[in-house]
Amino acid sequence: MAMLDVVALAMPPVPHSEPREEVVQILSRLHETFRAHSWVVSVLSGDGLASSHVMPLMDQLFDCFDRAGLDPLAAIRAWQVLFYYLAGESIFAHVGAVAQSREVFRSVDPAELPAIGRLHDFAGRREEQADFAHNLACLVDLLLPGS
Repeated sequence: MAMLDVVALAMPPVPHSEPREEVVQILSRLHETFRAHSWVVSVLSGDGLASSHVMPLMDQLFDCFDRAGLDPLAAIRAWQVLFYYLAGESIFAHVGAVAQSREVFRSVDPAELPAIGRLHDFAGRREEQADFAHNLACLVDLLLPGS
């Protein structure tokens, strides 16, 4: 718990803005933290532990959901979707699964699997951080009304 507290206390606050942008900033801040401290995701998901020092940030996130018009159940579901994406992306990035899956895609014979073959030119030219930002923005747009 002490290690989780140290990590949580080191996260700088996110300035208040319009709800959609604020949600993106909060999730991006958590993403940076998870990428810098890969063990945190395992502890949060496997052990069910969390630092009370992260609760002000979580309160800010749920306030964003409220200001965006989500009812409490929709807010909880939005957090689940966003957290699962954040945690999953962080885990796969640390274990090298992204690079491994790219190699599997590159090894496919385009004549045998043409839809995957069409991806060959793009597989190596993407940046994972840009992918995360794009995917996060898409999820937030889907979850927040009027985005």
